[in-house]
Amino acid sequence: MTTIMKKYDVHVCIVSDQPTPNLMPILDKNFRPQEVVLLVSERMKEKAKSLERVLKNNGLHKVHCVDLPDSYRMDTVEAKVLELLGDYDKSDIALNVTGGNKLMAIAAYQTFHSLDYPVFYVTVDGSGSEILLLDDIQNGDYTKLTAQPTKLKLEEYLEVHGFKISDQPKDAEFDFPDLTNELINHAQYAEVLGELYFAVSNQKPKDSLVMETPESRHIYQMSRMLDLFEEHKLIQINKRKNTLIFVDKRAKNYTMGGWFEEHVYQVVRQLPDIQGAAVNLKITNAREHVHQPNEIDIVVMKDNVLHVIECKTVNYNSGANKGKAQDALYKLETLKKLGGLRTQAALVSYLDLPSQARDRAKGSGIKIIEKQDLPGLKKHLANWMSQ
Repeated sequence: MTTIMKKYDVHVCIVSDQPTPNLMPILDKNFRPQEVVLLVSERMKEKAKSLERVLKNNGLHKVHCVDLPDSYRMDTVEAKVLELLGDYDKSDIALNVTGGNKLMAIAAYQTFHSLDYPVFYVTVDGSGSEILLLDDIQNGDYTKLTAQPTKLKLEEYLEVHGFKISDQPKDAEFDFPDLTNELINHAQYAEVLGELYFAVSNQKPKDSLVMETPESRHIYQMSRMLDLFEEHKLIQINKRKNTLIFVDKRAKNYTMGGWFEEHVYQVVRQLPDIQGAAVNLKITNAREHVHQPNEIDIVVMKDNVLHVIECKTVNYNSGANKGKAQDALYKLETLKKLGGLRTQAALVSYLDLPSQARDRAKGSGIKIIEKQDLPGLKKHLANWMSQ
């Protein structure tokens, strides 16, 4: 593999739904241009604005757009590109032909190639990015270069893909490692947690912080688990009245499954080379007047790849929750579209999942980490993010 030595002062990029192939060469310190020209179809104007903002935030201030109102007319595209090239020497400018619709890419390539201007193509996969210099592609003659781009911040990566953070992520509200380790490493708590969740979901009024102590077939385990929550000042137990009181709404949410999200989040934060991570991240579409909110349990950036994680404590094998694992997988399938083709998704479950859910996850490229994997959670997450 060749290290990057050749560079061009100006990159001409075709804006598309997949901004990563445009970004990677620009953010490489050895291949970084001084100026970027964006070829923009009518449909890609918002994407171009987002890309321009991120480039300028990373110190590249000479960015301008060339509008292509009819991007499916090859003669129109060729004329615009030809007009552009009149302002540059061929040794200074190169076309990144990776993006855009096929007609745009063909027209731009033909114009550059016919005038002997340089063209390159970017491949992006799980192992990184390569820049292919198309010196004489018809004879199979091209040079491969390894891209080593700047690490993007989480908010920048989301912005360039058309999303903004609507609620700034906060650090974990609680961090009780001894509590979570006890729940993770002792399977006897799984059933009584389910009984607690069932009791809370059926209490009236729903938002009350006071409830009767749940009945259980496993009296000792239920008592021990509630004692754990009380020791960490999440609940108060009144044995005389046979009630328990959540100290506040946040403590109730934590007890009702939030503890598992924040356990996974704390493990994620221990992984090496993480660019950014957030728990309970709320995002929305960056376009004006478009309201598409999403909340993601955990988001992680590593090697300029977005990883989304959903954390579940639900017993999907019970009759009451039969088939509901499919809802969690459907959400992850949707979230995989947030950060382009490289986005990775995982479902981390406190309990074992039904076989049908595992099969669907495998078909959708979603990583499954479940009950028996949890003691080695850090290793499983590290291996997944290194693939």
